[in-house]
Amino acid sequence: NVVMEVSSHALDQNRVGGCRFNGAVFTNLTQDHLDYHITMENYFKAKALLFEHLTEGDFAVINLDDEYGQKFLSVVPEGVRKFTYGVKNTADIMAKDIEFSLNGAEFKLLINGEEHNVNLHMNGMFSVYNVLAAVSSAVAMGIDIKVALKALQNVHGVAGRFEIVNKKPLVIVDYAHTPDGLENVLKSAREITPKDGKLICLFGCGGDRDATKRPKMG
Repeated sequence: NVVMEVSSHALDQNRVGGCRFNGAVFTNLTQDHLDYHITMENYFKAKALLFEHLTEGDFAVINLDDEYGQKFLSVVPEGVRKFTYGVKNTADIMAKDIEFSLNGAEFKLLINGEEHNVNLHMNGMFSVYNVLAAVSSAVAMGIDIKVALKALQNVHGVAGRFEIVNKKPLVIVDYAHTPDGLENVLKSAREITPKDGKLICLFGCGGDRDATKRPKMG
């Protein structure tokens, strides 16, 4: 099996035209790459190509909490199996009772009327969403839910992605490079900031691409 991220540029320029995908996962769609796509509608249409090219028997995994979730669901062809996930909106696979600590995230996973306790070594609400996407994909591929959760609980995250590099004082490094990404990181950091403590943010937005997102990040 190969799991790969497909950029909107690759889809728009047909760089993955020779690839046959058995499934597609939608996590979220927020402002980025508008130096290339110009409008969010163009950005959406480029991303949607991945789902429009699925065929009968394939699967589509959609985040229903994202404002574009329903729009992506609407472009999935007939015969493609649909799996939805979320925290706020009712979906096939959900997380509830989410708690964060320096050690990671804990929550209850709801699927097919069953509850499973999940303990992650990763932190932040975005990690919970990513885990829901991964679990949904595993279910779509026929992988046993207990096998999938055991694998996820052994993952310790990626260097530079909400990475705790020091505990006293607490120092977190992240690669957030969009307004939405930075907001999610700050919300996640706030979750584990002591009530009487300060949350201090140092960020940069370099490069010469989508300069319109810089003031929004600020």
